[in-house]
Amino acid sequence: MRPLCFFKVAIILSISIFAIPIVAQDDWRFVDESEFRLPDIPTLAHEIDIGDVDNDGDLDIVIACENIPFPYTPGYEQIFINNADGYFTQENSSRLPMLDDGTAFIMLFDMDLDFDLDLFVGNSALDSHYVAINNGEGIFIKEDDRLPYFWGAINGADFGDVDNEVI
Repeated sequence: MRPLCFFKVAIILSISIFAIPIVAQDDWRFVDESEFRLPDIPTLAHEIDIGDVDNDGDLDIVIACENIPFPYTPGYEQIFINNADGYFTQENSSRLPMLDDGTAFIMLFDMDLDFDLDLFVGNSALDSHYVAINNGEGIFIKEDDRLPYFWGAINGADFGDVDNEVI
């Protein structure tokens, strides 16, 4: 019994001793590959949210953008769809309502409880805020009746079930 126990301890010690130099040799630095993985955004970005907007199992990116006055660039919200290996394609015009607004805040959440991510867009003081409902395939349709009109800048928001009707 004792030789077998000693043998197990010797194996564990030798694995531990040899594992230390291997871990110490690993390089844990990040490599900047953004120019290959993300298209350029020609507007000023304020906020970002990440979620699976097209229900394909990978994370996509939605960015709140604001106008740039000189030279003028519209402040459309930006959506980048992940092609499943970490490379993103800009698909604004086919997926988002193209509103020229000064977006200050953006948030993905399931507003209509259909298990896909919908979009809340909060704008600067002169533009209206809106909700866009996901059709299940990552295409967002603006629905004005879901949010009452109010004037003022939104720089943040949170959503939850305040009347506890969903169990």
